[in-house]
Amino acid sequence: MATIRQRKPGVWEVRVFTGRDTRAGRSDEPSPARIGARWNRARRALGIDLKWLLHDLRHWTATAAISRGHDVGTVAARLGHADPAMTMPVYAHVVEGADQAVALTLGQAIDGDLPPATWPAPRPTLGAHW
Repeated sequence: MATIRQRKPGVWEVRVFTGRDTRAGRSDEPSPARIGARWNRARRALGIDLKWLLHDLRHWTATAAISRGHDVGTVAARLGHADPAMTMPVYAHVVEGADQAVALTLGQAIDGDLPPATWPAPRPTLGAHW
């Protein structure tokens, strides 16, 4: 379950694990032990090897998103990093791999090896109402 709430104007907070847990000291945040127990149950139910920690899932999520072309700023925000500069040192190797894929695509387009159907559509121009 996830919740989204506004902390202050223009600043939103997303919480993935929510529910009453008085052991955590706050009614809207489960304790780390409870989160760990939920993860262990999910791992067993899904057949995920017990060596994979919840923090490993966080790294996998960031790596998968960046390697599939999502920008580092968006991924950093999803991770809760205040600045993409916090994210880059950890995931720079993924960005480099994604950059190589972009270079390959551009090279194919220049060489005429990329079918026109895969080219991006032209951007619309602003109409006279602007």
